[in-house]
Amino acid sequence: MSSFRLGAVTRGLLLLAAVAAALGGGGASASGASAGGTSCSGKCALGDVLPASVGAGARESFTFTLTNEASPQSLGSADLTPPSGFVVQSVTSLSDADSSSATAAVSAGVLQLRNLGLLPTDSVTVDLSVDVPCQAGAGGWLLQAKQANNFNGPPGNDFTTDPASSLATTVTGACTLEFVDQPANAVAAQGITGVGFDPSGAPVEVEALDGQGEPIPGVVVTLGLAPVAGGGTGALSAANPVVTTGQSGDASFPGISINQTGYYQLEATAPGIPQPAFSSGFQITTSAASCASSCSVSITATRKTAGLSVSVSGAGSDILSLGMGGLLYSCSGYTTVSGSFGIDLWTSASGYTLTDASGTIYEPVTIEIPKQLVDQSPNNGASFYQVCYASTVDFVSASGTDAPSVGVVPGTSTPAGGGATLYAGLLPDCPSQPTPSDAPCVLSRNKTGSGNVVISFLGGLGDFWGSA
Repeated sequence: MSSFRLGAVTRGLLLLAAVAAALGGGGASASGASAGGTSCSGKCALGDVLPASVGAGARESFTFTLTNEASPQSLGSADLTPPSGFVVQSVTSLSDADSSSATAAVSAGVLQLRNLGLLPTDSVTVDLSVDVPCQAGAGGWLLQAKQANNFNGPPGNDFTTDPASSLATTVTGACTLEFVDQPANAVAAQGITGVGFDPSGAPVEVEALDGQGEPIPGVVVTLGLAPVAGGGTGALSAANPVVTTGQSGDASFPGISINQTGYYQLEATAPGIPQPAFSSGFQITTSAASCASSCSVSITATRKTAGLSVSVSGAGSDILSLGMGGLLYSCSGYTTVSGSFGIDLWTSASGYTLTDASGTIYEPVTIEIPKQLVDQSPNNGASFYQVCYASTVDFVSASGTDAPSVGVVPGTSTPAGGGATLYAGLLPDCPSQPTPSDAPCVLSRNKTGSGNVVISFLGGLGDFWGSA
């Protein structure tokens, strides 16, 4: 309970104010006519709450003014109940009461005014600190006033609330959650941070904002995985998936990881905030290698999956990663042999590139399909195998037409909302002297002496996924 008590008041000043009112000063007349010109018959109390409009989710300062419109009765006590979702935190000031014993307190969310002894036409003013709900709407404050100083007595003690009272408050805007430090790519079961493949990087962070875009402390934010069409099926592990925002409105989530490869997107929710927030999409991979000068990664071929190796010429802090599985798509009329895999060059340069400094294309992706899989097909020649390729960037497929849209990737119009479409189709063959503008395309298909089929292709600009 918070409370406020009025200090000593000079009775001579109160008497002078009453005489001034009787001589025609402001306030209501003995008949109950309010200063605004409206009337309320009988014992009436006029209540006004300001401001009338506030932004969602903010902690606002409200002023409540209570006027005794009755005559000759005094107004002794009142309760003011806030609209649904509003939380009165404290009384910050009490002024102009006619009694030095007057108090203002908050109990169970209700403002309680006691021992007012408010004379006819006089007013009392209370300043309040109030937490506003996070959703837009309108609500009314409920005023109940009594003649008794201790808010009791028979029904005859009750005052009527003047219809001219201003007790409505409109809430504008809505609170929101935002990812301010987005999750970056990471290896399965290793830490996900805001820095690619760096478990020691800055943690993923979510910010709570009120309807005016200001941070909100004390919001309980829960982090989870968003549903992503065709995405990974791993589970999110977090040292603490529920974090309360600090004074800056931020909630940090260190120590999070996902145990299986694939595309993912995080979702943040909070009680009272109408819409969840969704992170940008990110990839969980099987392995990653540093590319200070050059690097390669690979997945061993098995009876169920094709082997894969990728070699690139890196620079600086470039990282090459490789993931198996975690994305579902298909190419019409084509039966896949391997599961899907993803390749990503996490670069410190100006973006993914297919050429070195001399302009030579240097990032062919090599797929080796083991003999055990090759022999399962009646047509086991190298030319039989194609590359079913998926990309966030549209491309021309082997049919000579644009690759069709077959699904979505993180950050798209799935239940998670917003982003880029996924395109998939069979890759065309590269020309004899390919340039970056020809990618994605197939460079070669060969069969080794041991019966394995080896396919090399150029990936398109950016992250890409493919299966053969």
